[in-house]
Amino acid sequence: MIRGQPMDAVVLVGGCDKTVPAQLMAAASANVPAISAVVGPMRTGSWRGECLGACTGASPTHA
Repeated sequence: MIRGQPMDAVVLVGGCDKTVPAQLMAAASANVPAISAVVGPMRTGSWRGECLGACTGASPTHA
């Protein structure tokens, strides 16, 4: 995507141990200046006393 768009520089926003290295490698490969903003994982929350977080709605036991 970085090479496909006529950009002078990029701001990379990622928060996963897989996406951040991939974004940095893409920026280095495209030879453009980049700023990387690494954000942390989403905090677990709750709704009506039930724990909510990543993938909590993916299991049929939570339906």
